Amino acid sequence: MDFRAIWPLLRKEGWSWKPATGIQIHHNYIKPGCKLKGGAQGVDFYNGEDELLAYIRSDTELCERLSISNVAVRPPNEASTSKYASRSSTGPAKASFDAHTRA
Repeated sequence: MDFRAIWPLLRKEGWSWKPATGIQIHHNYIKPGCKLKGGAQGVDFYNGEDELLAYIRSDTELCERLSISNVAVRPPNEASTSKYASRSSTGPAKASFDAHTRA
C-alpha cells in the first residue's frame, strides 16, 4: 500500500495532518471531525505513515468507499524489479561463497 497514492484520497475525505509534537518523530494524521488535542491515538489520529496505513488496511468500509484496493495492488513488473525483492539462492553472495569454499 503506497502512502503517496492514498493520502490525496484521504485529504478529499477531510483527513488532516499536524507535525510531530513532543518526542514524536512522525506526523500525526487526523480523522475528519477529530482533533489531535484530546483525541486518542489509534482512534482519532495516527502517528506516522505506517500506523495510518495499518488502520486503513483494517477498515474495509473505508477501502471500499475510496476504492483503495485499486491503489494498493502493485503491478507485476514493479514487484519483480523492486530493490527489496528477495535474492535467489544462487545469487551473487552464494556464488561468491561457493567459489571460496571449493578452493
